[in-house]
Amino acid sequence: MGGDGHRDFGRGVGADGQPDRAMQARQLGLQLLQAVTPLSTQAVAAGIEEITGRAARAVVSNFFITSVTQSTSSASLDSGIIRLDNAPDPAQSTETHYLYNLNENLIMYSAASTTPDIIAPDSICYYSESTGRGFSNASDDLAQYFDAASGRSTGNTVSVIAVQTAPQLYNTPGVVASFAALLRNIGYAGGMPPA
Repeated sequence: MGGDGHRDFGRGVGADGQPDRAMQARQLGLQLLQAVTPLSTQAVAAGIEEITGRAARAVVSNFFITSVTQSTSSASLDSGIIRLDNAPDPAQSTETHYLYNLNENLIMYSAASTTPDIIAPDSICYYSESTGRGFSNASDDLAQYFDAASGRSTGNTVSVIAVQTAPQLYNTPGVVASFAALLRNIGYAGGMPPA
């Protein structure tokens, strides 16, 4: 909190000293919008870390969405698999990652590894150096990066940033078990990351 009793906008902290997530999101959004040219993925990850106080790292930078499989259940749950390659044509790719979601991104892994790149409850965030914007799994958002009609990448690059879970969330009873159950439902039987 600032010395005058107002919010500390430098760290996205409310008057009560607790993280103000809406203020943090606004701060990051302003950084992206005010940039003259799109920021690098590393700069965005560093900004997230500075604003939230949580570790953030670029997992993949400037990949291409080459496949999207999405469906909506009768319970209105959107589930899907996003394929990311280091070339717009998957036949030319030398590195592939898969991101599984159930409304939110739950797990991302490399085709060359048996260990997940990122696993919920850590946040799995999209960013594009082509557009300078973050985006979600929503079909409208993905349309800038993947053309569903042609089944091909649009050529806009995509990066994925991992943001460490807030300790308060991770240590709340039942949170990790809830994420573990969601992950089991999509076929992941591995262990959960330590706090």
